[in-house]
Amino acid sequence: MISAAIQKAIHNGLQSAIPETALTVSKWAEKFRVVSAERVADPGLAGFWRNERTPYLVDIMDAVNDPTINEIVFVKSAQVGGTEFINNVIGYYIHIDPATILYICETDLKATAWSIESFAPMIRDTPALANIFGIAKTREATNRIESKAFAGGHFALAWATSPATLSSRPVR
Repeated sequence: MISAAIQKAIHNGLQSAIPETALTVSKWAEKFRVVSAERVADPGLAGFWRNERTPYLVDIMDAVNDPTINEIVFVKSAQVGGTEFINNVIGYYIHIDPATILYICETDLKATAWSIESFAPMIRDTPALANIFGIAKTREATNRIESKAFAGGHFALAWATSPATLSSRPVR
């Protein structure tokens, strides 16, 4: 049986051979994304993202990189990885293809909860993202629950029940 340390070394070696510019969202997730312990029901599942755990998300994630696809409709049940799919897409655009990102939740409470419980731990635990944001203080204007600036882009959080959070925000 191969030890966890050897598995990790093999994983890191294989992933480092892929040029970053050739990555799709699913490949980015396998190479860089770390799933935080508080984001999984079983703490044993925390660690590097593995597409084999949710193979049905691979094509959906990679559709984001297909220039012939303008809209992705993801009809799903609860607790099947939808939020983690979105987190991977956002992480990819922050790290690989910086852009202005607008993530829209249903309500302000849902938006705040997602930012605190999902987005912040992803940034904290994924070294590639932590390096981009550094150790930011929550009172800094560039690092708020609903807004984060990074080189080449900006992330903003909005909610559908507030037209004001949606207005005057040019995004790709």
